[in-house]
Amino acid sequence: MEMGDSQNENGKGKGKVDTYQQWTMDDSNLLLGLLAEAMKNGLRDANGSLSKLNVENFILPQLNAKNRFPKTYSNYLSRMKWLKNQYDKIK
Repeated sequence: MEMGDSQNENGKGKGKVDTYQQWTMDDSNLLLGLLAEAMKNGLRDANGSLSKLNVENFILPQLNAKNRFPKTYSNYLSRMKWLKNQYDKIK
């Protein structure tokens, strides 16, 4: 590659590492179960949402313990957005 090229070897944008693994249906179902458990245990804030701290300390470790490809908070936010869109489609 010549200097000034804005793409790396895999054709993606500059600085991106191609390590993302898609969510499987099992991953999504596990996340939903963990979210339900977190709500049941009172981990939500006064406004009913989960804080980043609670997600990183309680949900992601359990999700990653059962998952070959670890998920980050950013992956969690992306999946939550997708789940919300799926829910909105059936309303």
